[in-house]
Amino acid sequence: MNGRVKARLAKGISAGLKYLVTFNQNLFCRLKKVSLFPALVLLLFLLSLVGPVYSFVRLPSKEQMTVRIIGTKNFGEEIVFDRKIEVRVGATAGEALEQAAKIEMAGSYIETIEGIKGDQTEYWFYYLNGVMANVFAHSYKLYPGDIQHWDFHDWTSYVMGPSAMIGFFPEPCLHGYKGRVVPTTVVYAQGFDEEAQRLKNKLLNYGVQNVQVKEMSALTVNEKESHNLFLIGLASSPLIKELNQVFQEREVIYFAHNEIIIRNYKGKTGTTYGSGYGILQAAQNPWNPKGSLACEGMVAVISGIDEPGAKRAANVLINHSEKLKYTFAAVVGKEKVIKAPVTSSGIKVLTVQTEEGISEQKQNKESKEALEKQAPVVNLKDQDKKVVSKTPETKTTSKNQTETEETKTKEMEESTDKNSFLNNANKAPKDNQLTPVTSKSGPRTVKNSQRLTDFWWLIPLVIVLGAGLWWIKKKRRPY
Repeated sequence: MNGRVKARLAKGISAGLKYLVTFNQNLFCRLKKVSLFPALVLLLFLLSLVGPVYSFVRLPSKEQMTVRIIGTKNFGEEIVFDRKIEVRVGATAGEALEQAAKIEMAGSYIETIEGIKGDQTEYWFYYLNGVMANVFAHSYKLYPGDIQHWDFHDWTSYVMGPSAMIGFFPEPCLHGYKGRVVPTTVVYAQGFDEEAQRLKNKLLNYGVQNVQVKEMSALTVNEKESHNLFLIGLASSPLIKELNQVFQEREVIYFAHNEIIIRNYKGKTGTTYGSGYGILQAAQNPWNPKGSLACEGMVAVISGIDEPGAKRAANVLINHSEKLKYTFAAVVGKEKVIKAPVTSSGIKVLTVQTEEGISEQKQNKESKEALEKQAPVVNLKDQDKKVVSKTPETKTTSKNQTETEETKTKEMEESTDKNSFLNNANKAPKDNQLTPVTSKSGPRTVKNSQRLTDFWWLIPLVIVLGAGLWWIKKKRRPY
């Protein structure tokens, strides 16, 4: 039996070797007949696949970056934690939260943070750089300097809002969303040009780039749909009136019947305010063609029923933005800021200096009016009659007198402007504590050249496809 088995094995091995030899000979003959060009095309095609395969399976980066994670309860009323941590570049918001706090998951949702568990009435919502996220936390890729804020609040009426937070000014314009920062436009109604310029200077001091100032009537459709917008004006202004319809649907503060209305934590009407009060509220851009929750732009409203209220709101945002820390929205009155929405513990009022800008504007107007009154009014007809009877010497003296009067008025105007500038400089507040330290290269913006470098492999792929099509066309051509 052993001899027969050995004989069969020997025959099988010899037959297999003969088959391999003949297969290799046939393969070699076929390869000799194949031209070099298609083989080269095939090789280049395989090499072009290295890029996408590598980007798909590459290992996580070992580089570190700093992010900030905040946890609060009841619309920012109670602070649970506020931490800065180092995470790897490319980490997700969920991974960073796991590193900063103890969490429990319910499917893709983060249900419990630091022992505070969500239920049918209250749950955890998170915001990135002041904008409510539209993806799960473990799907959002963090960028250096990002701030994620988790707030535990009633969601029976606030499922789709508040869609942004005014308390993270100017983060939506500084770090944006998903690493993309869109341009910023400060839009003002008639009579608010000075506040618009001051706000622009404030944004530039924070390091925000691509900031411009425009009157409401000059705003283009593209800017309205794709920019971060700051709207400064009265509640009756066309753009603010249009935006107020969105506020009435899901935001914390809205205008109605010539009053400012604040909702409470349950979404019901809480308190109303009239003349002399202004509002500070942010929302995701409702004019974006992709939708009002696309996270591609923010609209901040600085408005009021009347001019004093709107100017007080502008003064708080420009000079005292640190007072708005963890705030979703606010109503501004004389020497006070009222946080919104109204929480279960009642109305929370902060004492803030709100009259600085208003008093300075009044002083400037009064000084200009005084200068206009001091300037001599000359009747042109009488002046022509006097000039005819004057000698050349009297003409030169009259010219010198008018020149000296003009220089005096210019010096007085320059002195008033310098004094107002020095007052503003002395009263300028410290930088907002919420603003993270930016890198030496300045605020992050995503450039087209950086995006193209991630898809370098498309170039050889296109070349290979073009060469292959040319070769096929050449083979089909009759000789």
